[in-house]
Amino acid sequence: MSLAPGFLIATPKLNGSYFGGTVILLLSHDDDGAFGLVLNHETDAIGPDSILRLLDIDDPLVMPGLLSGGPVQPERAFLLHGGELTGEETLEAGDGILVSSKKETLAKLCQDSDRPFWLVLGYAGWYQGQLEAEIEDGSWLATALEDRGQWVLNAERDRLWQDITAAMGLDDWDHLSFPAAQTEVQ
Repeated sequence: MSLAPGFLIATPKLNGSYFGGTVILLLSHDDDGAFGLVLNHETDAIGPDSILRLLDIDDPLVMPGLLSGGPVQPERAFLLHGGELTGEETLEAGDGILVSSKKETLAKLCQDSDRPFWLVLGYAGWYQGQLEAEIEDGSWLATALEDRGQWVLNAERDRLWQDITAAMGLDDWDHLSFPAAQTEVQ
């Protein structure tokens, strides 16, 4: 059963690792593995203005927020935005969230977007069975995206983990255990 689209919420078991305190938008989950974007690791490793110059996007009126989407292929860029589907390259992630990798979509949003959009560098990936084992081990909680999509684009990045876990009723982690049976599956 696929967990995508949905959120993966890091449990305190991952504190001290790259994924400590992260929220991941899970975009793909099937028999071959899983793929998602970390939503709450803002980065200043390179500025969005530098990226736009590299892509020959001149005179932006609106700058995207910049996120580190995961440790895999940090040179690869994804665009998280809302709105209408713009072509075959755009993936509908659910709850009004779109993912694109087209320069033209980024250029258009930089010129006339009245909604937030995020440029995400890199991604998180799991090979076959790895994510399921990590959920079973208690490293992640999975939850459906439904009615929570606003957090993908509009949330305060430094509060996203706290806001989502509080909305799930997980205010006291010290008294919880995380067997796979407690995860929500769509």
